[in-house]
Amino acid sequence: MLSLPTGPSALVRPTRPTTPQPTTASPSSSKIDLIRSFSPSKVFKNHTPDTPITSISYDIAGQYLLSSGTDETLQLYDVPKGRHLKSIYSKKYGCHLAIFSNTSHSKCLFASTKENHIIRFLDLNDNSFIRYFKGHSEQVTSLVNSTSGTRLESFYSSSLDGTVKCWDMRTDSFTASLGLSSTPLIALDPSNSVMAILETGSKTLRLVSMEKFPTGLIRSVDLTDPLGSTTPKKLEFTNDNKYIVINTDGDHLVLDSFSLQVTGLLTGQVPFTPRSYPDSGNLTVTPNGKIAIAGSGNGELLIWDLSMVSNGEKLTPTGRILPKMEAKVIPRMVLFNPQYEMLTTADTEVGFWVRTSN
Repeated sequence: MLSLPTGPSALVRPTRPTTPQPTTASPSSSKIDLIRSFSPSKVFKNHTPDTPITSISYDIAGQYLLSSGTDETLQLYDVPKGRHLKSIYSKKYGCHLAIFSNTSHSKCLFASTKENHIIRFLDLNDNSFIRYFKGHSEQVTSLVNSTSGTRLESFYSSSLDGTVKCWDMRTDSFTASLGLSSTPLIALDPSNSVMAILETGSKTLRLVSMEKFPTGLIRSVDLTDPLGSTTPKKLEFTNDNKYIVINTDGDHLVLDSFSLQVTGLLTGQVPFTPRSYPDSGNLTVTPNGKIAIAGSGNGELLIWDLSMVSNGEKLTPTGRILPKMEAKVIPRMVLFNPQYEMLTTADTEVGFWVRTSN
């Protein structure tokens, strides 16, 4: 048995947090050069060969990584040791959007892709199900943990059924639900006091107060023009709470997280070869909120200095990590580790990227 360590708005949004935030100074060229020195250090082929991987996720401490794939398995990795730990099979239900519980590194949530649309709570030590969360009638599109010290048992989901739901891990019924006109994607701000909800059909972005959810609308904006014909894949707040970044299959949008004004477009991405399965996003932001990194269809990783976004203008990559011929890890999904200086990419294989030079 594997044992893991435990360890127009009706409201006005609160002012920016007064707790210390990371500096807003532009990253030095040495920081960009550091990221440009990243290279695949290890490639894992634990999913069935040529099977699409659909999601990757770290635990809150960055020690472990989970991947899910269309081969109906979850794969668990030890990040500091750079090794695969175990395979978890979900042949009956399928699996997507696997995320660790913030209350225990040995438990995870994932969305079913077969038979029903239940969110399942799994003990990774003995592969037993702890609870089933029933409420969505179609495929889940987002799973987000609360990181608030007072809401560590909470998590949130969105679905193709047009709803956003709040859950408590201690009960199998949702605690609140918001119905929308099209499929939503969701993200929480760093304080967990505000949720961003992007309707992919109407291309409306809303900020909603979590204290008054689902009625606490703070602000909304129509993003039809800046999004154009692109398809949104993921949205996230930067850790300094300055921006919301919308990951699309074209140019990526950077918005002011309070006014929702578009402050920049991250350009330069080459389209990926289309596939029939979803993924958890090819853009990630470093933990200090300063640098965005995204995979490109030609195998490159593109780097943007977010301090350079201005007035909604297009921003070309500040740097690039060129693909190496011996490494065939396509960066369809990219995720920077929350604690360690490394990142993970995935498509049909999982790659750990670390610095290769000083």
